[in-house]
Amino acid sequence: MTSRVRTTVQPLTTLRRWFTDNGGWIHPALALGPSPAYGARGVISLEDIPVTQSALGQQVVILLPEALQISAESAKECLSKHLSVSALQALQDQEWLVPTMLASERRNHTSFWRPYLDTLPARPSTGWFMKPQESADTLKRLGSLGQGCKGYLKTERDRHKKSAQKFALQVGKMLRLSTEDLLWGLAMMHSRSYMSYGSAKMYPMIDLCNHEQGAAGVEGVKLPNDERIVRGCVKRHGQPVPLLVGQELFMDYMSKASGQPPCSCFSSYGFIPQEYMDDAG
Repeated sequence: MTSRVRTTVQPLTTLRRWFTDNGGWIHPALALGPSPAYGARGVISLEDIPVTQSALGQQVVILLPEALQISAESAKECLSKHLSVSALQALQDQEWLVPTMLASERRNHTSFWRPYLDTLPARPSTGWFMKPQESADTLKRLGSLGQGCKGYLKTERDRHKKSAQKFALQVGKMLRLSTEDLLWGLAMMHSRSYMSYGSAKMYPMIDLCNHEQGAAGVEGVKLPNDERIVRGCVKRHGQPVPLLVGQELFMDYMSKASGQPPCSCFSSYGFIPQEYMDDAG
C-alpha cells in the first residue's frame, strides 16, 4: 500500500463541490482525507456502506461522467485554442497531449479544471521525476528489489527530459511552458492516470484513492447515448464487499500479474507494490 501526497482540506472541499456541480457523484458517506493508514489524503468512509445494488450498479460509490475525464481527446480540444493542427498531431503522436494540457491549464487561473489541478502536488511521486538522491535513498530502503533501478530511472529521466525539451521548443512559447512545466505534466500523468481503451486518462476524485492489492479497479460503462462513464466500486478481487466506518476506499493501480517489472512500477508511481516485496522475502 502507498499514499498520495499531502494536501490541505480546502482544495479537497472545493474539488468535491466542483465534482458534484458538474455531474459527478460520490457516496455521501465518503470523506476526502486524511488517510487513517498514512496521514496523507485518501477516501474514507464515515459510516458503514453495506453491499447494495442500485441503479448505478453494485457497490458503486463514485460516478465520473465523461465531461470530468481528462483524455487525449479532451486535451486536444483544450489545446486547439492555442496550437496548430500540426503541433497537436506531433503531441498526439508522442502521447504528450494530456501532459501538455495539464501543464498549460495549471497556468490558467480561470481554467475549468482549476479545482482539480489545485489538488495535484508540485512534486509528483513518480520515480523518474524524483531528484536522483531522493530516488537513490528510497530505492536503498527497498533492498534487493531496488537494486538495478537506479540505471533504469536515469534512462527514463533522460529520455523524458529530451522529449520535453523538444516540445518546449515547439509549443512552449505559445503556451508559456518550460521544459520543467512539461515534465511535471508528464510525471503527473504517469503517477495518476488509468489506461482505458489503450490510452491514459485522468480520473479526478478516483485518483485520490490509495493503492492496495486486490482492491477495486475502475469500471468503464458505455451509456445508450454513447457517453463513457467511469464507476469507482467497493470490491475485493472482483467481488463486492462492504466498506465499514473508518475504512479507506482503495484502488489497485497495478498487479504483479500484469507483468510490469518492479523498476517500471517505481518509475511510474514512486513505490513498488507490497506483493513484489512479499515475494522477494
